[in-house]
Amino acid sequence: MKIKSIMVPAKINAAPESNFKQLLNEMLVNNHSCGLIGYGSKLHGMVVARDIMLMCQQSFNNENCFPSPELTVADVMHSKPFCLHQDTSVYEALVTAKVNQLKNLPVVDDDDNLVGIISQTELLNTYIDLMDLDQALRKTNKKLESLALEDALMKIGSRHAMEIDLKYKQAEAKRNKSSYAIALIDVDFFKNYNDHYGHQLGDKALQSVAKIIKKVKRKSDRVYRYGGEEILIIMNDIEQEGAHLAAERIRAAIEQANIEHLGSKLNVLTVSIGLCSQKAGSWKDMVKLADLALYKAKQEGRNRVL
Repeated sequence: MKIKSIMVPAKINAAPESNFKQLLNEMLVNNHSCGLIGYGSKLHGMVVARDIMLMCQQSFNNENCFPSPELTVADVMHSKPFCLHQDTSVYEALVTAKVNQLKNLPVVDDDDNLVGIISQTELLNTYIDLMDLDQALRKTNKKLESLALEDALMKIGSRHAMEIDLKYKQAEAKRNKSSYAIALIDVDFFKNYNDHYGHQLGDKALQSVAKIIKKVKRKSDRVYRYGGEEILIIMNDIEQEGAHLAAERIRAAIEQANIEHLGSKLNVLTVSIGLCSQKAGSWKDMVKLADLALYKAKQEGRNRVL
């Protein structure tokens, strides 16, 4: 089932230069949880409950209980909202909403015109309704396995979630003419680590690496287990130079953690990182290029970013 059959028709609520108080009143009167901002049928931004809460918090921090009456929608909204195409399946839309932690998603047509909006709750309810009652238990268990968005060992995104996120990230980058980067990370001499310390300590080492990455990465970047000891990071709105700096911080932090690895040249656990940053090409091509860069980093001595 496509989401266009269950979405709620929607239209632009206000232009970016509109008065924010008027938009807020309209949202309250119509019991809307978000405001859609733009011109005509072209969406430029959204105002959600979190935006309003952040604005109020900033006002309180400035000892100003009420925002300025001159406040415009552009002062509060977040631009380039995540959109779904109307032909997206309910299943893929649900995974996308969960991966990106989005409660409401605008829906667009082939020309990027706003045609509707759909909530994560509606997607979940529809998905449950679509399940065949006679085989509900078996189907639920199978789908829950494929819907596993988190890798059980490393507590980061799963390979399945990564592929769906990359697919929509590529579409978003094309639509907004924005750039993003992919970093592919591999633990150096990990087979030696497992052979020397055992698989149980090997698992703990991978967990430590994942924790370091989550701590050091940029807030907007998302981390996934690519396979085995390999980790993939989607770096949002960044060019090659910035991606290299972000990846280097991660590499240095892992080395400086001083996790013992007597099977490595430095006697501590290190990683090699391959990068790819570009505006064109498919996400699969970008992963291949990042993998080639990772291979080159290993060939040149490991513990480096290329």
